[in-house]
Amino acid sequence: MKRSVSIGDVLEVPTPRGLAYAQYTHYQKPLGTLIRVLPGFHQARLADFVRLAKEKELYFVFCPIKTLVGQGLLQVASNECVPNSAVRFPPMRRRGFVRPVSKGGGVSHWTIVEGEKEYRVEKLTAAQARLSIASCWNLGMLVERLTERWLPDMDQGLPLVDHVIRR
Repeated sequence: MKRSVSIGDVLEVPTPRGLAYAQYTHYQKPLGTLIRVLPGFHQARLADFVRLAKEKELYFVFCPIKTLVGQGLLQVASNECVPNSAVRFPPMRRRGFVRPVSKGGGVSHWTIVEGEKEYRVEKLTAAQARLSIASCWNLGMLVERLTERWLPDMDQGLPLVDHVIRR
């Protein structure tokens, strides 16, 4: 069983819905290893990963896969070519500060990062809302988000006032 990771490795992620897969595509300090989350759940390990690796990813996220593989919590199922569409580092968005609920809640702004270029936006366009969020998830968060079929456009940093119990 492989206990190290390389660009192109396809990782098997056990979830309550079945096996999910992600592919290691980049390393960037300070957040570390970037994976592309691949679509679908599978009840058994796939026999052929070539087709899966060519599919359009759902999103990218940083995750400490080197540690997780080293600890045996994730397995490398295959190594496949990273598709041309995912070879360049993807454009992503970063949250600004989160306002306290007493001040309306929500994210103050977003920073869009495209290569060396960064710019700030107060409100996301539909296209910007589909960009992956530059954040690092542990295994628990990755499994939770996979299980709930989370997508980046579900997190636009809007106030969660409806979910807050007022005292």
